[in-house]
Order: sequence, then C-alpha cells, then structure tokens
Amino acid sequence: MIDDLKLTIIGKGLKEKLNEGRCDVLLLRNTKNKQKLVVRSLSIDNPIFVNYRNLNPQITEEIKNGETILLNTLLQEKLGINVDDYVEVLIPEDNVFAYGTFLSAHYDFSSPSFPKLHIPGVRNNIFQGIQKTKAILKGFARLWPKGLEFPFIVPKSDSEVVGEIYFDISSSMLDELDRIEGVGYLYERDKVPVQLVEGEFSRAFIEAWVYIAHENLINNFPDAPEVDILFGDVFYKVDINEIKKFEFVRDRFIEFLEGWYPIILSVPHGGKKFLESEPMISEEKEADENSDLLALEITKELFLKSQNEITPYVVIEKIHRKWVDPNRAPMDPEAYNKESLPAKKSHDDFHAKLREVILNCTQNSNKCLLLDIHGCKARDYDIMLETLNGRSIKLNQIEEENKFLKRTEFINYFQRKGYKVQPESETMAEILPGDYILDKYCLDERILGIRFEVNYENRIDSAKRKKLAVDTAQILIEVTQNFIELCQREF
Repeated sequence: MIDDLKLTIIGKGLKEKLNEGRCDVLLLRNTKNKQKLVVRSLSIDNPIFVNYRNLNPQITEEIKNGETILLNTLLQEKLGINVDDYVEVLIPEDNVFAYGTFLSAHYDFSSPSFPKLHIPGVRNNIFQGIQKTKAILKGFARLWPKGLEFPFIVPKSDSEVVGEIYFDISSSMLDELDRIEGVGYLYERDKVPVQLVEGEFSRAFIEAWVYIAHENLINNFPDAPEVDILFGDVFYKVDINEIKKFEFVRDRFIEFLEGWYPIILSVPHGGKKFLESEPMISEEKEADENSDLLALEITKELFLKSQNEITPYVVIEKIHRKWVDPNRAPMDPEAYNKESLPAKKSHDDFHAKLREVILNCTQNSNKCLLLDIHGCKARDYDIMLETLNGRSIKLNQIEEENKFLKRTEFINYFQRKGYKVQPESETMAEILPGDYILDKYCLDERILGIRFEVNYENRIDSAKRKKLAVDTAQILIEVTQNFIELCQREF
C-alpha cells in the first residue's frame, strides 16, 4: 500500500493528463473497508468524488464539472487502485507564496560580495516535506537592501516576483510563520492570486498567503534595489565591476536560456503541452518524459560544479511530440501535421532559437558542444551516445593529436561511473530514427554534437536522474576545458 505518493501536477484536461499518469498529490488512506485516493487538484473549482466501477483503461468516468478521467494501467499500478477504491478531489486552501529566505534555493543580496547562493534557503527548513511549485506574483516588486538579511515585496503595477507556492499549510504553521515574519511591524499577511509557472498547471492561478512589507520596512529602506533571486530560473555571473544575469525565458512553444559558456543543451521531445483541437502527427507518439527536467538539472549542476560560473545555452520544446517533432526536417511528415499552423510555428520557433543560440555561441567561442537530450526505451543500457559515427564531432589534426574530444572519452567516463553504455554502430540509426538536429547543425567542425539517449529509469527515478545530471555536468566541463580559453565573450 502507498501511504504518500507524489506525482507531477496536473491542470485542466484531466483525461489527457491522467492518461499520461500525471497527478498532483496522491494519498491512499484506509477508510473502514476501503482505500481512499485523495487527489489534490488545483484545476477543480469544487471537490469531486468519483467511484471507479470498472478499471478497464478505455472506460471513462464522468465527473462533476463535465471533465472525464481516463484511468490507465500505469496509474493503476502506481496507485495500487482496487475496484472498490474511489477518488476524492480536494482544493488546497491555505497556501503560502515564498520569495526570499524561505525558498528552496536562493541568492543572498545582503552582503557586499553578493550574490551568495543558499541551497536550501536559510529558513526553508520549515517547509521541508511540503508540496511546492514555482509561481509568479504579479503587481509586486521584490526589494533587498544591502545589509538586510531578508528581502521584502511592495506593490508595483509593472513588476512581478518569481517564487514558490507551498500547498496546504496548517494553521499552526501559519501562526509560526507570522511570528517569524514579524506580522504587524515588519510584514502584513494578505491572500492574493498567484500564477503557477511549472508543470502541467502552468499559467493557472490560485490564491495564496503572501507577506507584504509593513510601512516600517518601506520607510526605513526607501532606496532598496529590486532583484530577481530564484535559483534555477536566474543565474548570476559575478565579474570585477559587474554582475551579469542569465534567465530562462518561457513562451507558448519553447523555453530557453541564453547562457555564455560554449555548451548547448537541446531537448526536442520533452514537451508536455497539448495543442488542443489541432491535428496531430500521430496518437502513438510518446514524449521523452522528464528529458526536460534532466536538462534543467544538468544546467544547475554545471553552475554549481563551476563555483557559480558556467551557464550553458538551453533550448527546450514545450509542445508534446504527438503534435511537434523538432528532430525531423520541416518537410518530413513526421515533423508536424501540415494542417496545423500552431504546430508549424512551434517547430519553426524551436529551430529559430537553436540557430540563434548556435550563432551566438560560435561567435563568442571557437567551438561549442551541443548535447541533444532524448529518451529511449533501452532495457539493457542506461545510455546511448550517437555522433553519426563520428561525423558530428569532426576534429582537426591538432585536436586529434591532443585527444580534444573523442567518442570514447564519453563512453569510458560513463562506464567508470557505473553506467551501461551502448556502443555506437552503423545500425544505431535504425534504432534511433530522426537525426535532423545533428545532421543540420553538427557537421560544421565548430559545433561538436552528441545525441544523448537516456533510458526510462534514469529519467523517471529522481535520485538516478540527479546522479546522471551530476555526472554529465562533470564530463561536459572536462571535455570543454580545452576550448573554453578560446571563449571571446566580453563580460
């Protein structure tokens, strides 16, 4: 029996999301002779109760607001649902929006040597074990005066604050937070709408308690600077006289990070968003689940392992592979349904941004390394590495002599770390169809390209994904050290 199972957050369109095995917070509890499955869903206006009479994956159950849930085999197995189980959907009511020292990770702007990174935030321990997601509070600005140990927010119509929402906070914890925050003389607590910006809930709004600066704080620090501090969305590089900021930008179709270091992470099949009512490529297409999360974790590990220096370039497709496949040429029928203009735009936007990123990277460096991240179904191997049999990592004679970058370096490294790596062969193209990204961008000797295929377990298991991100960041740093000195970017 599962006592506390947490899966990915879902939003509107429960049928499609549950069909992929995604939910918010799931609890199985004994109630007399039954197990109660509690689904805390932010997208439902009222509590909903569903009895599952038939667990056939193709049978749908109508629920109160007209939505339907399709219970598939994967979800049944994960939740251990029996015929007599039923679902109760609840709404989180007392949520707290954190934007400073309570964050799971943040930059500290209080000292002259700022920004200093804290993981976790210095007061985050109070939220340990509580479900959270990233969010944006619009209409407020986050200020952090030098010398003050914490930031505060004030109303400002043209600003927004990126932070985290923590769900279902108890009344006793709220009382403790009020005491810590000094409600009445440092802050005032108010409930405001906050927009979620992570997972399947992206762009949905939910009410949350937020601590807003009391007039005492505002009057004492009238010239406090406005800052962005959420680690993972914003990265800082500190130079002698200037601080450079690199932040993820998210639009409808892609998310990207304009970095400075000559590493590019591309994720063509990590998208989760559906193009509702648009014609698909195929219903059978599957996303490379959590390949986007792996790229984000590699990005963070590159930053941490380099003592807060390295910020790579990142381009991630947000639309599900049923509609868009950026690893196919535009004229390929598998790229997108030619009757869907949004799908075409998503494909175009991904490659326009990737071309821009590659241009910027090669203008500032003599070479760059593109890691094209995918998911595979291999059971006998953890990782598959493809370089078009060496064609995507062309080396000049000097580089060959100095072992600048070899396929074997990657293979040997991952094997030493305990991974089973499938050796590249002439038949790999048959196993891994679709090499448009390597073919289009990595036959130029300035752009070294590797297709990085990761099996299901190493993407889904959070501990294994974390380890792989750490190990991958380390090898990326090692193999690029030989050409980082050629980086000409001015900071």
